[in-house]
Amino acid sequence: EPGDRYEEDLRPFLKPEGRYVLLNGKKRDLVLGAIRLVGLDVQRAGTDLVMLSPNGGDLRVLADMAAEGKIKPVIAAEHKGLDTEGLRAAFDLLKSRRAAGKIIFLPQEVPPPPPEAPPVEPTAEE
Repeated sequence: EPGDRYEEDLRPFLKPEGRYVLLNGKKRDLVLGAIRLVGLDVQRAGTDLVMLSPNGGDLRVLADMAAEGKIKPVIAAEHKGLDTEGLRAAFDLLKSRRAAGKIIFLPQEVPPPPPEAPPVEPTAEE
């Protein structure tokens, strides 16, 4: 597809022993990955296909790896809350195909709830 040249554009930046990792990939990559499961390695040299199925266990492993410094998330932009301006800026960056990393949204700070009022004592009339 036009403009979908990530691999072609990024390969020159890999070290000779580097790996190009596809997350979920295109149909072609899925087929090549499936063929690999039966013992035939027909994937492009230096390429790995990783199929993701988000779940809490995987996210915990990634969070632990980040906390231990084994991986470093790359963040292209941070936006506080989900206001219209932030959403528009994030989507514009995404559409530009120039985001180097993830676009993340941080929760807005929510003020703490007011302290609970003391219980009301019943009156003699109740």
